[in-house]
Amino acid sequence: KKKRKKLFFAKMRLLLGLIVMVMAVLGDIYPPGHGGPGSFFTTRGGSADSIVQYHDWDKLQTDIAAAEKIVVLDFTARWCAPCRAIAPSLISFASQMGDQTYFYKIDVDEVPEASMHYDVTALPTFIVLRDGKELGRFEGASILKLKKILSDNGCSVPSNDLF
Repeated sequence: KKKRKKLFFAKMRLLLGLIVMVMAVLGDIYPPGHGGPGSFFTTRGGSADSIVQYHDWDKLQTDIAAAEKIVVLDFTARWCAPCRAIAPSLISFASQMGDQTYFYKIDVDEVPEASMHYDVTALPTFIVLRDGKELGRFEGASILKLKKILSDNGCSVPSNDLF
């Protein structure tokens, strides 16, 4: 009887996990104002938020070439659950980085040329550039990896326990 009970609860945990994952992808578990794709970000010319969202490959290329700071490219997609999960932490981290870096968000479905150019094969992918040259990259939702790449390249990163 104990074995059947354990099996039942294991199946229920699995089912609950799948439901939560589906709801996260659909955006139903985020608080109002934070559920839509892109609701965490502004577009170029919007408010002074710390992450800029790009919809145009030519504009992205121009801004990367003109950047006088380190650029962090965040390749994401609306349907990517890990991308959505890291978004709030990324916003907080980007705002704490202040004037040291530019953070650019690129939706691979909206700007496929960018993902092809940078050979992005998994999401999320973060690429760190200086003067158009790649300093580092990684796949996955990890602020710690991003902090390491930035600190290894001369940025003063926040020593916050949250990241």
